[in-house]
Amino acid sequence: MMSRLNLPIVGAYVAILGIGGLLAYIGTLWITQRRRLYLAIVAFILSAAGVCTLSFFLWRPPIADVRIDAPRDAAKADSPWFSVEGTVSPPDATVWLLVHPCSPRRVGQPWWVQPRPIGAGAWKAEIVLGSAREGRGQYFQVIAVASPRPHWADLLHYQSFSVNQQLDHPPALPRSDVVTIWRPQ
Repeated sequence: MMSRLNLPIVGAYVAILGIGGLLAYIGTLWITQRRRLYLAIVAFILSAAGVCTLSFFLWRPPIADVRIDAPRDAAKADSPWFSVEGTVSPPDATVWLLVHPCSPRRVGQPWWVQPRPIGAGAWKAEIVLGSAREGRGQYFQVIAVASPRPHWADLLHYQSFSVNQQLDHPPALPRSDVVTIWRPQ
């Protein structure tokens, strides 16, 4: 099954290949004073191929394994602060926790980005389930997402998040199973 094209990423590929190749072509023509047209064409092809190969290794889909080990599904939280533990592989991958309030009265609630977990490989984090007044008598869904790419590559893919950011849906990153937590009255 083919996924949808991400137009900003496709645009970046075209711009990098086109600009790199064009600069190599113009530079070669200028250095050789327009006497080596074939050398300029070869420089264009090698430059475009090199940038394409480099882009393939830097922008490949992230592969990571992230899990929430504690709590298990159907846990109960007595306060808005709740501790979550898990593991991620590779150990240096960036982990983000997302919390989604499940309310039959309000459909389309956002996913809230939580403070980043502490630890590499095995991690631990404190998440917020509503507030002192809001969120009682409600279910919350929690997932962990991970990116093994460098931070700047996540920025290029619009997959860098800030605490308390609201997302319509979890990002297209490797993710854990959803854990449901009940916060009683």
